[in-house]
Amino acid sequence: MPATIFTFQRWEMKFILTQEDFNYLVPIIKANMEPDSYPHYRIRSWYYDTPNHQVSRENLMKPIWKSKLRYRIYVDAENSPKFLELKSKFDGLTYKRRIKVKSLRGALEEAANSDSQIAKEITYFAKTHPGLAPALVITYDRLAFHDDITDTRLTIDRDVFAGVVPLIDDDCYIMEVKVTMSLPRWLLDALEERKLYQRSFSKFKVANVVSSAVTDAAEQEDALLNSVRGEGFK
Repeated sequence: MPATIFTFQRWEMKFILTQEDFNYLVPIIKANMEPDSYPHYRIRSWYYDTPNHQVSRENLMKPIWKSKLRYRIYVDAENSPKFLELKSKFDGLTYKRRIKVKSLRGALEEAANSDSQIAKEITYFAKTHPGLAPALVITYDRLAFHDDITDTRLTIDRDVFAGVVPLIDDDCYIMEVKVTMSLPRWLLDALEERKLYQRSFSKFKVANVVSSAVTDAAEQEDALLNSVRGEGFK
């Protein structure tokens, strides 16, 4: 049976928020956007790399086209779907292509046995990165909003950890705006009011600085289901 596939193509802009920024922006966001079906959830992603860190090195070189592969679950969602996702960026535009899989342990094999185009791309990525395996795990709490009229999606992340190591300060948030065209006027005005400007921040890159490689994916999948949890959104 072909895997269930999903594709996304958007411009992504990131902003680092203080607690004061968060307190100012959230009421404005709620007045202009709808919460997602699951507005607050915790994400856990296992990022793949090779024994010689080929994926990390390729991303650090800032090529025009770069990709990374991750296995993702939504921790707090009952019967959470599990995804194997290939995330690529070309000239500032982000492409996400993912398939549903059953588990971390056999995710690459599932892709190799699927005849979908996305699965074939994932398998090719694995073949060009010999020894590819889960290398680090990142977890965080997320608030999520959307506006179907302007085709805008906005997320705010906090309590971001690589394993048990925090990647941002306790009183900071990562806001990501995903659009197919331009930012809506109300959001531009709010960002200008707080003097907030687009920042470059990659959880994957920062985590590579502070984390060691995963050596046993199966043990990680079991153990990290009960790993560190942040305070979440109040």
